[in-house]
Amino acid sequence: MKHAWEHTIGSGHAPLALRADWQAQLRRCHDELGFRYVRFHGLLSDDMGTLIAHDDKPLSSFFNADRICDFLVSIGMRPFVELSFMPKMLAPGMAQAFARLGAEVFLVSDEAEILPREDRDAAALVEAAMLRDGVIFLDHGKQFHLARNPNGGRLQMDVTGPSYDVVVDQLLVAVGRAPNVEGLGLETVGVKSTIRL
Repeated sequence: MKHAWEHTIGSGHAPLALRADWQAQLRRCHDELGFRYVRFHGLLSDDMGTLIAHDDKPLSSFFNADRICDFLVSIGMRPFVELSFMPKMLAPGMAQAFARLGAEVFLVSDEAEILPREDRDAAALVEAAMLRDGVIFLDHGKQFHLARNPNGGRLQMDVTGPSYDVVVDQLLVAVGRAPNVEGLGLETVGVKSTIRL
């Protein structure tokens, strides 16, 4: 078995690989130290713009992911990619997939309903299919607490209506992002921003 990890350097979140300084440092790691692989995560995350909502419709783009892979190939390196952070819009699909594999899945969201940007009739069909597959929808809320216990983790959630106290083995979190554009002076150059940028 080849020991690829002996020639691998660890990085962080995939969007770092779009920065010129990161690319310059990685090139030196390859050229001067002989590293051949780089490990990072989040190639499909919201930060990469892989799947976003545009005019309340899903829009996919692998532009940034392609830029990263093209750069790595250009300097003779290859990626080890963790698909750990997913676009927030895909979270319901992952819940359904795990339920079909036999896991007990609790879906908690800070939205009032699943797939809030989609047609309500279509979203209702998706929700009904997920319920048939065994996904348990907890009342949507923002106030929750996680704690460790001997059996894994414990999720406690206080929402409008009932409260929940659930013991879980694993927790898969899909989070979105909010733009941080204050103080950039975008309005002075005619760029209008919203909560979605």
